Amino acid sequence: MSHVNDSTQTVKGNESEVPGRFLDVELTDLNINGTRLTATLAAILFPSGVVLDYLTNRESVLFLFVVRLSIAAFALVVLWMSYANWARRYMFALGAAPAIAGAIGMEVMLAHLGDYLHAYYAGTSQCILAIGFIFYWRFRQILAASSTIVAIWLIPIVLNFRTVHIGPFVNNFYSLLIVAAIAVASNVNRYNLAKRESELRQNLGHALERLQELDRLKSQFFSNITHELRTPLTMILAPLEGLLEGEYGNLRPQQREYLRPIRQNALKLLKLINDLLDLAKIDEQFLRLRLERGDLAGLLSEIVEQSQPLAARKDIVLKLELISTDEGLFVDTDRIERALVNILSNALKFTAPGGYVRLWMDSSETEVHIGVRDSGIGIADDQLDRIFERFSQADGSVRRQYGGTGIGLALAKEIVELHGGHITVTSEPGAGSEFVIHLKKGESHFRPDVLDRRQSSAPSSMPRRGDDREPREWTRMLLEHKDYRYLEIQEVTERRIATRSTGTPKANRILVVEDNADVLRFVSMQLNDEHEVYLASDGLKGLELALRELPDVIITDYMMPQMDGLTLIRHLRDDARTKDIPVIMLTAKSQVQDRIDAREAGAEIFLSKPFSPKELRTAINQLLEQRGRQVSRALHEQVKSLEHISAGLAHEIHNPLNYIRSALFVIEEVFNEMRIAASDPSQHSAVATLVHESAGRVERMHEIAQKGVSRIARVVELVRNYAREGYIREPSAIVVDTMIGAIAPLLSPASDQIVSVELDLQSDGAQVFCIAEDLQQSIGNLWQNALDALGNGGKVVIRTRADADSVVIEVEDNGPGIPREQLGQIFVPFFTTKGPGKGLGLGLSIAYQVVNQAGGTITVNCGELRGTTFRVSLPRHAGKN
Repeated sequence: MSHVNDSTQTVKGNESEVPGRFLDVELTDLNINGTRLTATLAAILFPSGVVLDYLTNRESVLFLFVVRLSIAAFALVVLWMSYANWARRYMFALGAAPAIAGAIGMEVMLAHLGDYLHAYYAGTSQCILAIGFIFYWRFRQILAASSTIVAIWLIPIVLNFRTVHIGPFVNNFYSLLIVAAIAVASNVNRYNLAKRESELRQNLGHALERLQELDRLKSQFFSNITHELRTPLTMILAPLEGLLEGEYGNLRPQQREYLRPIRQNALKLLKLINDLLDLAKIDEQFLRLRLERGDLAGLLSEIVEQSQPLAARKDIVLKLELISTDEGLFVDTDRIERALVNILSNALKFTAPGGYVRLWMDSSETEVHIGVRDSGIGIADDQLDRIFERFSQADGSVRRQYGGTGIGLALAKEIVELHGGHITVTSEPGAGSEFVIHLKKGESHFRPDVLDRRQSSAPSSMPRRGDDREPREWTRMLLEHKDYRYLEIQEVTERRIATRSTGTPKANRILVVEDNADVLRFVSMQLNDEHEVYLASDGLKGLELALRELPDVIITDYMMPQMDGLTLIRHLRDDARTKDIPVIMLTAKSQVQDRIDAREAGAEIFLSKPFSPKELRTAINQLLEQRGRQVSRALHEQVKSLEHISAGLAHEIHNPLNYIRSALFVIEEVFNEMRIAASDPSQHSAVATLVHESAGRVERMHEIAQKGVSRIARVVELVRNYAREGYIREPSAIVVDTMIGAIAPLLSPASDQIVSVELDLQSDGAQVFCIAEDLQQSIGNLWQNALDALGNGGKVVIRTRADADSVVIEVEDNGPGIPREQLGQIFVPFFTTKGPGKGLGLGLSIAYQVVNQAGGTITVNCGELRGTTFRVSLPRHAGKN
């Protein structure tokens, strides 16, 4: 049987190489199983029919049983033949044989009973159904087999047709044809389904083979390219090391500041390449372990000793607890150290300042357990299954707070599993996580294929592997240096961004918002010679700094924690204080849609990383020049506004001052006359007459002076109210008609012209809810404007009316009106139609603000040469009248 199976497998393998033959191989397998099933059923079911024979044809039971046994014996022979090597070539004949033999046996039984239309003919139908529902034959095959069985039943009847009753014959023949048609249709449908499934499996097989080949090529390319990158990186680091150590002369401090980030990032890139290369080696099963008797206690002590100062920079307490020894443990020390450092750096990264990280080691009779427990942010339940996946991160959004490539934990898991161990993790969101490495003691559990034949760590004289072709001695020294070994821990605990310059304050302030500390330092070094540079490590801090410092230019990254760059720009544009500050988007996202999103958010310039420092400085200078021109224009407009304000103030105060000065001159003149008369004894009798005559003049002058003082006081109040816009005072209910009646005595024309004022107060005690003095002054401003616009014979009408929801106040005059082109500006502060020196332009602006804050509206309806009507509509207060 073993030989037969091997031969079958060989045939399948050969057939699978030929397109179109794979289906035949699969169908042959299905049909050979169907043959065995049919033969087995025939060998069991035909002899069991003797029970039916005994009940219906007892006198012929022995003959019928012999026929049934003959059919069963033939079926067993077919079953035996189906396992022969040649059986696959005659599978149709073998498959149809038990059914055809069964049909022949049924005819022999019917002939013995002397009735070809006997109920036993149903056995013929069962034979047809068996081949129709068990086999996967082509149409011509199932048709031939079904037709043969029908013919076996039909031929004896035709030969003895004169003795056959036509009615039962037609009935049975029709039923047999129906069964045959069903069997043929069922078999064809099953064949087509099997054909489609086979073709689909074949296509999937080819696709899988292609995918496996592509994966192999990818891994090979990946391994080759990472090696080719590692060699030039090594040659970059070697001269850098020499420069920093002074082998080529002394460097200035600024030069060292430029070179250190280059070395740091080259080390980071080298470590990333080494990690990727190790992952590729693991995939190709090329990574080998160099075992030695482990000293994990010493290794953990060294890791903690080197990491404690780094953890202290982040204000994290790092402790080691050795509960038991690691006796009997064999490990690749370098690999296990990498796994431990990766897990420890992960704990330090996700632990906030003020937290703790605890390393511990314990053991049992068969295992050593190393744990890393932290008080960090924890891991969500739905992320626990993904944290060891390659390149997977718990937060992949543009606002992710913690960087990383998603390689560290995946590599740690692979290294531990190469040692025959495993890693478990428990975590509670908000309370921290614990990773535990479980390593088996002894050496017997290591697979031979993961062990390096060169167990000695000493370098061989002749390099044999790809990674041996580099400058080995220097590379090995570099990889053993603590700057490289603890690079991840150094990065996740670094909190310093850049040193603020302490020199002379610069004219321009630049805010840089970037979550990568190295980029922040580099940009700061590029700009701080010419500009005052402010740095923020995320979008939220950047927004706070922007609102506090109001920089001249903002440079922001796209992907940042707390708040991404687009959201930051939108907040800046929504705030009146920062909406005009130009923004440069500096990011690694360089798709067209990213540029469009940045432009739509409000960024003026989009620069892609890696960027040219010269291009960045040029962009900043262009924005500063543009902003300078905008500021100059704004200052020019402000100066013009100040000219209008100054002229308006001078006019508004000069006229009433003239009134006061003229009044004081007359009063002083009268006083001098009375003093002279009083000093002359001969004029004593005339003093009383003089006082009586001068009393009227003094009273009129006093009234004029009082009017001038009131007008100056009103101007001062206007300016003061405008200056304290937004100042909150307590509102109250005001009876509108009463308020307007109180205003009337306080207003008068700006000149001695005669005008009339008509009050038409019809609000019937209606109230509004607002700040009383503000509304009183607003209506007074509208009223005074109307008076100022009139000439001799002019008229002002003040109307009020009320309905269930609102109170309306109208101030109408028959003056010259307002030009239509000026209507859109009349409520703008310091805009006036009176020209320079004839008004402040604050009255209507204050009225608009007061009415708007009270929930009302103010509109104007006017036409040139036909007067103006201001209409104030305020919500009616529901209080008692």
